[in-house]
Amino acid sequence: KYEGEWIEDKAHGEGRLEHSDGATYDGTWRGSMKHGHGTYIHSDGSKYTGDWLNDLQSGQGTEEWSDGATYSGQYTAGRKNGTGKYAWPNGSHFRVSLWTMTYMAMVFMFGQMAVYTEANGQNNKCTAKENSNILMEGSMKAHM
Repeated sequence: KYEGEWIEDKAHGEGRLEHSDGATYDGTWRGSMKHGHGTYIHSDGSKYTGDWLNDLQSGQGTEEWSDGATYSGQYTAGRKNGTGKYAWPNGSHFRVSLWTMTYMAMVFMFGQMAVYTEANGQNNKCTAKENSNILMEGSMKAHM
């Protein structure tokens, strides 16, 4: 069920769509597609709040899951792309400093220990540091 603004029989402007399974989208529409800023709440309670382009997550956004974990960062064409940060309720987090289809660089934080990773399909390396002391360096196998 859609409630909101219409242009030429298409959702356009501000509106709310409620699916039969209870999932909802509140935000802006263009040509009956999510477009602009809005919040999609899945039937399990997880949600995405952020930018949309032609019905896909695109730009800056935040995902939140029912266990309290979050991801805040950049999206392109419905996929995480660019920079971002995953966080868990226990304080653990990792920061994605660059995420593309062919290259990924991340920093995982576990208390005072940071694990830096880089993967581009050819030169995959990993460094673990605690308080600027190198604990481990080596290569890693990337599954992209």
